[in-house]
Amino acid sequence: MRRVLYIFTILFLTHLTTNGQDKKSPVLNGMWGLINYGDTIFIDETEIKVGEWLDYVYYHNPYDYPNYVRCKKLSETEMEKIKAQKIESSLLPDIGVLKNISASYIFNGCKNCELITFSSVSSKAELPFDADSLKNKESKTRLVKYLNTPITGITYEQATKFCEWRTIVDSLRYGQPPKEKDYGYIYVSVGHGESFIFSLPTPEEFDRLNPNQDSIANKKGIIASYNYKNAKYSDSKKEIVKNKECGHQLNEWIFFSSINHTGWKPSTINMQGNASEMTSIKGIAKGGSYYQYATESKKGINNNYTKQEAWLGFRCVAKRKKNKNY
Repeated sequence: MRRVLYIFTILFLTHLTTNGQDKKSPVLNGMWGLINYGDTIFIDETEIKVGEWLDYVYYHNPYDYPNYVRCKKLSETEMEKIKAQKIESSLLPDIGVLKNISASYIFNGCKNCELITFSSVSSKAELPFDADSLKNKESKTRLVKYLNTPITGITYEQATKFCEWRTIVDSLRYGQPPKEKDYGYIYVSVGHGESFIFSLPTPEEFDRLNPNQDSIANKKGIIASYNYKNAKYSDSKKEIVKNKECGHQLNEWIFFSSINHTGWKPSTINMQGNASEMTSIKGIAKGGSYYQYATESKKGINNNYTKQEAWLGFRCVAKRKKNKNY
């Protein structure tokens, strides 16, 4: 079931009136981690993560896993099938990029597999990992942290295939008319009668939603509000501004939201910095990254690429697609 955060919709609206952004209120939609600006533009809250890419890798043929499509716990047969599944090489990030990633072992499959539950793009996915990576709290924490970093080292074609797969899964899950289902103690409305078509944002869409934000100046100095090369950030424990070379880090949870906001309001995360993001035009990315300086994250600036890069990822935009029979 999609997480429906009505409290966001009702209470936490923020008007974007600067930097050329859409002046309508951004709302965390009832969908899983999508934010809508006005009535037509839906965009992922964060870059697509490693864990979400693994969701695609293991469930790229969703018809093989009926309970996955139904957002239910896998059957015993499905569990055994997912544990035994061989990873297709065409779905892997670039091997040269993987060699520089300390957790690249997760793309090697597993022999002694255990399943963990990961909150993915539209539901919770059960992903297989080698039992050794889950043997203690420290190793499991390290794994979960890596699963929540942006996926990089992939091609434009792989990113667009992900969007196509996501469209199929979304349609199978949510493209049927809503109906009441009796779970024994409560009636729950299932099915939404509409689904979404996912794609990479156009350069114009990305620029429109880019907060185009400068770093924050305070009494301690200039603090980075996003993860760019040689960014300075505030130590929240000691309130000390430190220099930090971010060239080896891509952890979206460490760094501030891309949109500076007051209080708890829905907003995109890391549209500037962290990982530069592909657009619908092959070779053109936007938003800068940990590898690039802050000036390269600004609206109107292209981050050109010709191959897979450790600093290059993506997020999706979505458009409503009505079910024909509804």
